[in-house]
Amino acid sequence: MASDGDDPNVNNQVMERNGLFYRMPQELSTTVSRTFIKEFSQSQTYSPLSTIVFDINTGSGYIDPSNAMLSFDLAVEASVTPNAGDTYDFGSSSACNLINEIRILSKNGTEILRTQNSNVLSKIMIDYKYSSDAEGVLNMAGRGLSGLAADNTTKRFVIPMKLIASMYEPTVRGMKIPAGLSSGMRIELTLESSSRAIVFTTAGGTGVDYRITNATLFMMKHDLNDPTQSALMRNSASTGLEYTFPSYFCSPLTTTSQSVNEQVKKAVARATRVFCAIYTTANQSLESVDSFQARPSSDLKNYQYRVGSTYFPNQIVSNDTEAWYLAEDTYDKIRDIKLASSAVNLADYQTGGKFLVGTTLESESALNLSGVSLSNSNTLELRLEMNNSTEKNLYIFTEYTAVSKTFVNTSSIKI
Repeated sequence: MASDGDDPNVNNQVMERNGLFYRMPQELSTTVSRTFIKEFSQSQTYSPLSTIVFDINTGSGYIDPSNAMLSFDLAVEASVTPNAGDTYDFGSSSACNLINEIRILSKNGTEILRTQNSNVLSKIMIDYKYSSDAEGVLNMAGRGLSGLAADNTTKRFVIPMKLIASMYEPTVRGMKIPAGLSSGMRIELTLESSSRAIVFTTAGGTGVDYRITNATLFMMKHDLNDPTQSALMRNSASTGLEYTFPSYFCSPLTTTSQSVNEQVKKAVARATRVFCAIYTTANQSLESVDSFQARPSSDLKNYQYRVGSTYFPNQIVSNDTEAWYLAEDTYDKIRDIKLASSAVNLADYQTGGKFLVGTTLESESALNLSGVSLSNSNTLELRLEMNNSTEKNLYIFTEYTAVSKTFVNTSSIKI
């Protein structure tokens, strides 16, 4: 009997592991060409509360969602008595403030994604999902910029699509948007009011207004080789191509009560996390105040989420240090702090406008597809007690897994 040392396959593996296997590796790419494309909006100019519309035309190409970007020119000025010294910024958030709602429809009219209060969600995502190393890259989206001239001159902003549309961050890393789904897709971006989206620093001028021009989508289109296209077309015609991504449902609430018991009226097969951000109602329409600066954590008395007869966490959270830990764990930032740490420290959480009460609903943090089902008999509820009666806006976001199935040119959605 030959020993392992005589087995040529074993020898090849050992030599390859040690860098001694001198042979041209097999080509693994299925992409014939990778092309940078632009998609332009229907209109040239947009004002507050209007809707930017894109009709996507990508043909038989597959879109890489990870590097899709939204680009536009923004001009801001005082709407009453403009002054040359007027300036503006986006407070603690970014140019994502400008987008209140995003809606994505397939070519056959199926609503693939709808995210309300998208700008609130984008602020939370930037805080908790992105590390401090990403801050420099996010400058192009207006993050951290200040003292911008509000004199009606235009400034270019570029926003990663994954910041405003979760469809562009699929559950499976590297997954492409199927050609049958992306071609003919319609994207609608409803803009926010000027007083809420922009923090206006007056120098004599009053009021604030803005306009958006030259709205453009940047995307990378992959044209696949013939054998791959043939295989995918057969799968699309028989079983359908499934594209999986996280989606969000927002339950807004305005209250002066110190005790909140709010149910989330949404039925989904797999909910993965839930979180709630709290803001001062009076600040939501003030142009001189950061509308996306969350209340301080001193507001918190205690909180707990309930799904059916199960509680998350098991014990009531009654101090802000524990709440901060759970907020970090909601986005899996505790398990591997060497590589996945968030930019929110305890001081930011307490007084820096990044207060959040959340919990993960996943049964295993290392797996993407684990969670709990929500239905009429298994309702999600937030039980929250606060220390003051100031009127507040609460935004409860439920993240769940959505699956788009595309049969050639027809798409459906399952949640």
